[in-house]
Amino acid sequence: LRHDNNWDNLPGAKPQAMVYAALVASKTHYFITYSGYHARDWEAICLGLTTVCHEGDMESVTLVVRRDSTGSGFGQPVLLITAAHGRLSAWSNTGDGVNQKQSKVDGAYDFADASGATRSATYADATPHVRIYVQERGHGPIACRAAESPPLLGWFGFLEGVRCEQGAPWDPGFFKGSGLTMRFARGAADAYAPSFDGAKASARYDLISTFDSLWQWRGDIGDHKLLRQSDAMTYAGARGVPFALSQPIGARFDVDQFINDSSTGLLPWADKMTGSQQGDMFLDPAYAFNEAFAFSHAFSLEYDYHPYLPAAVKP
Repeated sequence: LRHDNNWDNLPGAKPQAMVYAALVASKTHYFITYSGYHARDWEAICLGLTTVCHEGDMESVTLVVRRDSTGSGFGQPVLLITAAHGRLSAWSNTGDGVNQKQSKVDGAYDFADASGATRSATYADATPHVRIYVQERGHGPIACRAAESPPLLGWFGFLEGVRCEQGAPWDPGFFKGSGLTMRFARGAADAYAPSFDGAKASARYDLISTFDSLWQWRGDIGDHKLLRQSDAMTYAGARGVPFALSQPIGARFDVDQFINDSSTGLLPWADKMTGSQQGDMFLDPAYAFNEAFAFSHAFSLEYDYHPYLPAAVKP
Protein backbone atom coordinates (compact mmCIF):
# COMPACT_ATOMS: atom_id res chain seq x y z
CA LEU A 1 0.00 0.00 0.00
CA ARG A 2 3.00 2.30 -0.12
CA HIS A 3 2.32 3.30 -3.68
CA ASP A 4 5.41 5.28 -4.64
CA ASN A 5 7.56 2.17 -5.11
CA ASN A 6 5.14 0.04 -7.16
CA TRP A 7 6.82 0.91 -10.47
CA ASP A 8 10.17 -0.29 -9.13
CA ASN A 9 8.75 -3.43 -7.56
CA LEU A 10 6.73 -4.58 -10.57
CA PRO A 11 9.47 -6.73 -12.17
CA GLY A 12 9.34 -10.17 -10.64
CA ALA A 13 6.03 -9.52 -8.88
CA LYS A 14 4.09 -11.90 -11.19
CA PRO A 15 0.86 -9.88 -11.06
CA GLN A 16 -2.42 -11.63 -11.73
CA ALA A 17 -5.13 -10.38 -14.07
CA MET A 18 -7.55 -8.82 -11.60
CA VAL A 19 -10.21 -6.17 -12.21
CA TYR A 20 -11.78 -4.11 -9.43
CA ALA A 21 -15.59 -4.29 -9.54
CA ALA A 22 -18.15 -2.09 -7.77
CA LEU A 23 -21.94 -2.44 -7.74
CA VAL A 24 -24.61 0.06 -6.76
CA ALA A 25 -28.26 -0.73 -7.50
CA SER A 26 -31.24 1.58 -7.85
CA LYS A 27 -34.76 0.19 -7.92
CA THR A 28 -34.59 0.06 -11.72
CA HIS A 29 -30.90 -0.21 -12.70
CA TYR A 30 -27.54 -1.69 -11.77
CA PHE A 31 -24.49 0.58 -11.98
CA ILE A 32 -21.35 -1.56 -12.29
CA THR A 33 -17.90 0.05 -12.36
CA TYR A 34 -14.91 -1.98 -13.49
CA SER A 35 -11.44 -0.53 -12.83
CA GLY A 36 -8.04 -1.73 -14.02
CA TYR A 37 -4.93 -0.85 -12.03
CA HIS A 38 -1.48 -0.73 -13.63
CA ALA A 39 1.75 0.00 -11.76
CA ARG A 40 3.25 1.49 -14.94
CA ASP A 41 1.73 3.71 -17.60
CA TRP A 42 4.56 3.64 -20.08
CA GLU A 43 6.03 3.88 -23.55
CA ALA A 44 9.07 2.21 -25.08
CA ILE A 45 11.23 5.14 -23.96
CA CYS A 46 10.22 6.76 -20.65
CA LEU A 47 12.10 9.97 -19.96
CA GLY A 48 9.62 11.19 -17.36
CA LEU A 49 9.43 14.65 -18.88
CA THR A 50 5.81 14.38 -19.99
CA THR A 51 2.69 12.63 -18.71
CA VAL A 52 3.05 9.85 -21.29
CA CYS A 53 4.91 7.77 -18.68
CA HIS A 54 3.78 7.85 -15.09
CA GLU A 55 3.62 5.64 -12.05
CA GLY A 56 0.28 4.15 -11.07
CA ASP A 57 -2.54 4.12 -13.61
CA MET A 58 -6.22 3.36 -13.17
CA GLU A 59 -8.85 3.48 -15.91
CA SER A 60 -12.52 2.60 -15.39
CA VAL A 61 -15.62 1.68 -17.34
CA THR A 62 -19.17 1.87 -16.01
CA LEU A 63 -22.00 -0.30 -17.28
CA VAL A 64 -25.63 0.71 -16.70
CA VAL A 65 -27.95 -2.30 -16.72
CA ARG A 66 -31.73 -2.13 -16.78
CA ARG A 67 -32.92 -4.58 -14.13
CA ASP A 68 -35.14 -7.50 -15.08
CA SER A 69 -38.65 -6.73 -13.81
CA THR A 70 -39.11 -10.40 -12.83
CA GLY A 71 -36.56 -10.07 -10.02
CA SER A 72 -34.19 -12.60 -11.57
CA GLY A 73 -31.13 -10.56 -10.61
CA PHE A 74 -30.15 -10.13 -14.25
CA GLY A 75 -30.87 -7.39 -16.75
CA GLN A 76 -30.21 -5.69 -20.07
CA PRO A 77 -27.17 -3.44 -20.62
CA VAL A 78 -28.31 -0.04 -21.88
CA LEU A 79 -25.31 2.28 -21.52
CA LEU A 80 -21.53 2.01 -21.32
CA ILE A 81 -19.20 4.77 -20.13
CA THR A 82 -15.47 4.50 -20.84
CA ALA A 83 -12.92 6.77 -19.17
CA ALA A 84 -9.75 7.00 -21.23
CA HIS A 85 -7.01 9.58 -20.69
CA GLY A 86 -9.29 11.94 -18.80
CA ARG A 87 -12.16 11.85 -21.31
CA LEU A 88 -15.50 10.15 -20.72
CA SER A 89 -17.19 8.56 -23.73
CA ALA A 90 -20.72 7.11 -23.84
CA TRP A 91 -21.85 4.11 -25.86
CA SER A 92 -25.40 2.82 -26.34
CA ASN A 93 -27.18 0.69 -28.92
CA THR A 94 -30.30 1.50 -30.89
CA GLY A 95 -33.31 0.39 -28.90
CA ASP A 96 -31.64 0.69 -25.50
CA GLY A 97 -33.75 3.75 -24.69
CA VAL A 98 -30.86 6.14 -23.97
CA ASN A 99 -30.80 9.55 -25.63
CA GLN A 100 -28.71 12.69 -25.48
CA LYS A 101 -29.47 15.19 -22.73
CA GLN A 102 -26.39 17.01 -21.40
CA SER A 103 -24.02 14.36 -22.75
CA LYS A 104 -23.94 12.78 -26.20
CA VAL A 105 -23.76 9.13 -27.18
CA ASP A 106 -20.54 8.54 -29.11
CA GLY A 107 -21.46 5.21 -30.70
CA ALA A 108 -22.46 1.60 -30.12
CA TYR A 109 -20.91 -1.37 -28.36
CA ASP A 110 -21.07 -5.10 -29.01
CA PHE A 111 -21.08 -8.40 -27.16
CA ALA A 112 -19.36 -11.77 -26.98
CA ASP A 113 -20.53 -15.06 -25.54
CA ALA A 114 -18.44 -17.53 -23.54
CA SER A 115 -17.13 -19.14 -26.74
CA GLY A 116 -15.92 -15.80 -28.10
CA ALA A 117 -18.57 -15.42 -30.81
CA THR A 118 -19.43 -11.75 -31.31
CA ARG A 119 -22.74 -10.04 -32.00
CA SER A 120 -23.71 -6.42 -32.47
CA ALA A 121 -26.66 -6.79 -30.08
CA THR A 122 -27.65 -8.92 -27.10
CA TYR A 123 -29.22 -12.26 -27.79
CA ALA A 124 -31.24 -14.77 -25.81
CA ASP A 125 -29.22 -17.93 -26.41
CA ALA A 126 -26.14 -16.90 -24.41
CA THR A 127 -25.12 -14.57 -21.61
CA PRO A 128 -23.89 -11.36 -23.25
CA HIS A 129 -20.56 -9.89 -22.24
CA VAL A 130 -19.85 -6.35 -23.38
CA ARG A 131 -16.56 -6.17 -25.30
CA ILE A 132 -13.99 -3.57 -24.30
CA TYR A 133 -10.71 -2.75 -25.99
CA VAL A 134 -7.90 -1.72 -23.62
CA GLN A 135 -4.93 0.04 -25.17
CA GLU A 136 -1.48 -1.42 -24.59
CA ARG A 137 0.96 0.60 -22.44
CA GLY A 138 -1.46 3.53 -21.95
CA HIS A 139 -4.36 1.30 -20.82
CA GLY A 140 -7.16 3.52 -22.14
CA PRO A 141 -10.43 1.55 -22.46
CA ILE A 142 -12.96 2.09 -25.24
CA ALA A 143 -15.89 0.19 -26.74
CA CYS A 144 -14.74 -2.33 -29.35
CA ARG A 145 -17.16 -0.87 -31.88
CA ALA A 146 -15.07 2.31 -31.87
CA ALA A 147 -12.88 0.50 -34.40
CA GLU A 148 -15.45 1.37 -37.07
CA SER A 149 -14.86 5.11 -36.56
CA PRO A 150 -11.29 5.96 -37.68
CA PRO A 151 -11.57 9.70 -36.82
CA LEU A 152 -11.62 8.75 -33.14
CA LEU A 153 -8.15 7.29 -33.32
CA GLY A 154 -6.25 10.55 -33.47
CA TRP A 155 -8.25 12.15 -30.66
CA PHE A 156 -7.67 9.30 -28.24
CA GLY A 157 -4.02 8.95 -29.15
CA PHE A 158 -4.26 5.22 -29.77
CA LEU A 159 -1.39 5.45 -32.23
CA GLU A 160 -1.47 1.76 -33.10
CA GLY A 161 -5.19 1.87 -33.88
CA VAL A 162 -8.19 0.57 -31.97
CA ARG A 163 -8.38 -3.17 -32.40
CA CYS A 164 -10.39 -6.01 -30.87
CA GLU A 165 -10.32 -9.73 -31.56
CA GLN A 166 -10.52 -10.69 -35.19
CA GLY A 167 -13.80 -11.74 -36.77
CA ALA A 168 -16.25 -8.89 -36.33
CA PRO A 169 -17.18 -7.25 -39.65
CA TRP A 170 -16.08 -3.81 -38.40
CA ASP A 171 -12.84 -5.07 -36.90
CA PRO A 172 -9.64 -5.87 -38.87
CA GLY A 173 -8.01 -7.62 -35.92
CA PHE A 174 -5.29 -6.90 -33.38
CA PHE A 175 -2.53 -4.46 -34.30
CA LYS A 176 0.34 -6.42 -35.85
CA GLY A 177 -1.56 -9.60 -35.00
CA SER A 178 -0.81 -9.45 -31.28
CA GLY A 179 -2.97 -8.88 -28.23
CA LEU A 180 -4.67 -10.61 -25.34
CA THR A 181 -8.30 -11.69 -25.37
CA MET A 182 -9.31 -11.45 -21.70
CA ARG A 183 -12.30 -13.43 -20.46
CA PHE A 184 -13.76 -13.60 -16.97
CA ALA A 185 -13.13 -16.81 -15.01
CA ARG A 186 -14.11 -16.78 -11.35
CA GLY A 187 -11.24 -17.89 -9.13
CA ALA A 188 -8.93 -18.63 -12.08
CA ALA A 189 -7.01 -15.44 -12.91
CA ASP A 190 -3.87 -15.93 -14.96
CA ALA A 191 -0.54 -14.53 -13.82
CA TYR A 192 1.58 -12.55 -16.25
CA ALA A 193 3.77 -14.71 -18.47
CA PRO A 194 6.49 -13.54 -20.90
CA SER A 195 4.76 -15.59 -23.61
CA PHE A 196 1.97 -12.97 -23.63
CA ASP A 197 4.32 -10.29 -24.98
CA GLY A 198 3.89 -9.64 -28.70
CA ALA A 199 1.58 -12.62 -29.11
CA LYS A 200 -2.05 -13.22 -29.90
CA ALA A 201 -3.22 -15.16 -26.87
CA SER A 202 -6.06 -15.65 -24.41
CA ALA A 203 -5.95 -15.02 -20.68
CA ARG A 204 -8.40 -15.21 -17.79
CA TYR A 205 -9.19 -12.43 -15.34
CA ASP A 206 -11.03 -12.44 -12.02
CA LEU A 207 -12.81 -9.73 -10.04
CA ILE A 208 -11.91 -8.16 -6.72
CA SER A 209 -14.39 -6.12 -4.72
CA THR A 210 -13.72 -2.37 -4.88
CA PHE A 211 -15.63 -2.00 -1.61
CA ASP A 212 -13.47 -4.55 0.21
CA SER A 213 -10.21 -3.11 -1.09
CA LEU A 214 -9.82 0.38 -2.59
CA TRP A 215 -12.77 1.83 -0.67
CA GLN A 216 -11.37 0.65 2.66
CA TRP A 217 -8.12 2.51 1.84
CA ARG A 218 -9.80 5.76 0.68
CA GLY A 219 -8.38 7.63 3.70
CA ASP A 220 -4.81 6.33 3.30
CA ILE A 221 -3.59 9.75 2.16
CA GLY A 222 -0.13 11.31 2.41
CA ASP A 223 3.53 10.91 1.51
CA HIS A 224 4.59 7.26 1.09
CA LYS A 225 0.98 6.14 1.44
CA LEU A 226 -1.48 4.90 -1.16
CA LEU A 227 -3.11 8.18 -2.18
CA ARG A 228 -1.75 11.67 -2.85
CA GLN A 229 -2.53 14.48 -0.41
CA SER A 230 -2.72 17.24 -3.02
CA ASP A 231 -5.62 15.53 -4.83
CA ALA A 232 -7.74 14.57 -1.82
CA MET A 233 -11.40 15.43 -2.35
CA THR A 234 -14.32 16.09 -0.05
CA TYR A 235 -17.39 14.51 -1.56
CA ALA A 236 -20.41 16.81 -1.40
CA GLY A 237 -22.90 15.37 -3.85
CA ALA A 238 -25.35 17.42 -5.86
CA ARG A 239 -28.24 16.06 -3.76
CA GLY A 240 -26.56 16.64 -0.40
CA VAL A 241 -26.86 14.32 2.61
CA PRO A 242 -26.79 11.31 2.53
CA PHE A 243 -24.84 11.82 -0.70
CA ALA A 244 -21.91 13.43 1.07
CA LEU A 245 -18.90 12.42 3.15
CA SER A 246 -17.48 14.36 6.07
CA GLN A 247 -13.88 13.12 5.71
CA PRO A 248 -11.60 13.69 2.69
CA ILE A 249 -11.00 10.73 0.42
CA GLY A 250 -8.12 10.16 -1.97
CA ALA A 251 -8.60 10.70 -5.68
CA ARG A 252 -5.18 9.83 -7.17
CA PHE A 253 -2.29 7.56 -6.26
CA ASP A 254 0.80 8.89 -4.47
CA VAL A 255 3.76 8.66 -6.86
CA ASP A 256 7.50 9.36 -6.85
CA GLN A 257 9.02 8.09 -10.08
CA PHE A 258 9.66 10.90 -12.57
CA ILE A 259 10.46 14.59 -12.71
CA ASN A 260 6.92 15.16 -13.97
CA ASP A 261 4.65 13.23 -11.64
CA SER A 262 1.54 15.37 -12.25
CA SER A 263 -0.35 12.54 -13.91
CA THR A 264 -1.36 9.42 -12.04
CA GLY A 265 -4.30 7.07 -11.84
CA LEU A 266 -7.78 8.36 -11.00
CA LEU A 267 -9.77 6.37 -8.45
CA PRO A 268 -13.21 5.22 -9.70
CA TRP A 269 -15.11 7.58 -7.36
CA ALA A 270 -13.21 10.65 -8.57
CA ASP A 271 -14.67 10.98 -12.08
CA LYS A 272 -17.16 13.70 -12.94
CA MET A 273 -20.01 13.70 -15.45
CA THR A 274 -21.70 16.71 -17.03
CA GLY A 275 -24.50 18.03 -14.82
CA SER A 276 -23.37 16.57 -11.50
CA GLN A 277 -20.64 16.90 -8.87
CA GLN A 278 -17.31 15.09 -8.75
CA GLY A 279 -17.99 11.69 -7.23
CA ASP A 280 -21.69 11.51 -8.13
CA MET A 281 -21.01 9.19 -11.06
CA PHE A 282 -19.87 6.53 -8.56
CA LEU A 283 -21.58 7.52 -5.29
CA ASP A 284 -24.91 8.79 -6.68
CA PRO A 285 -24.95 7.26 -10.15
CA ALA A 286 -28.73 7.31 -10.59
CA TYR A 287 -28.72 11.10 -10.22
CA ALA A 288 -25.58 11.60 -12.34
CA PHE A 289 -26.76 9.47 -15.23
CA ASN A 290 -30.27 10.91 -15.13
CA GLU A 291 -28.80 14.41 -15.41
CA ALA A 292 -26.51 13.47 -18.31
CA PHE A 293 -28.84 11.28 -20.39
CA ALA A 294 -32.55 10.91 -21.18
CA PHE A 295 -33.92 7.43 -20.52
CA SER A 296 -37.11 6.41 -22.30
CA HIS A 297 -37.85 3.64 -19.78
CA ALA A 298 -38.53 3.82 -16.03
CA PHE A 299 -35.51 5.25 -14.19
CA SER A 300 -35.57 5.43 -10.38
CA LEU A 301 -33.42 7.77 -8.27
CA GLU A 302 -33.83 5.55 -5.18
CA TYR A 303 -31.36 2.82 -4.20
CA ASP A 304 -31.94 -0.59 -2.72
CA TYR A 305 -28.23 -1.57 -2.63
CA HIS A 306 -25.49 0.95 -1.88
CA PRO A 307 -22.64 -0.36 0.33
CA TYR A 308 -20.65 2.87 -0.08
CA LEU A 309 -23.41 5.10 1.31
CA PRO A 310 -25.75 2.74 3.22
CA ALA A 311 -27.86 5.64 4.47
CA ALA A 312 -28.93 6.21 0.86
CA VAL A 313 -30.77 2.88 0.68
CA LYS A 314 -34.57 3.10 0.68
CA PRO A 315 -36.52 0.16 2.13
